[in-house]
Amino acid sequence: MNNVKIYNTKQKSYIKDLFINNPEENFTIEQLLSLFVKEKKLLSKATLYRTLDMLISSGDIIKYNVCGNVSCYKRNNCESDYVHFICTNCNSILNIKNPILNKMETKINHEYGIEIDCNRTMLYGVCHNCRGAK
Repeated sequence: MNNVKIYNTKQKSYIKDLFINNPEENFTIEQLLSLFVKEKKLLSKATLYRTLDMLISSGDIIKYNVCGNVSCYKRNNCESDYVHFICTNCNSILNIKNPILNKMETKINHEYGIEIDCNRTMLYGVCHNCRGAK
């Protein structure tokens, strides 16, 4: 085991608190940096990455990829009737909660003997705002 001491800094607290206070939100690195600049919190990109890695390792947050090249981070609060919807037009991410999804998961589990990871389940399509714009 590694005996490295992990220091709890203001910056780490800012990051952790952001996820605690926004459990349904999905953030990219750029969005997180923007939020901290807007809130006048001094935070380097390296500190952000290190802290995110620490929070992922501890299971507090999850990381997933959108469209294969953009990483998103969110609080790990998995519910069985919850999936992510990603707009293929504007790349916005919506969290969809619906009891039908829970029934679908149960049916798939029963029929195929598999367990769906709700933190990595993605639906792709065009969001309401983009559909209205067309």
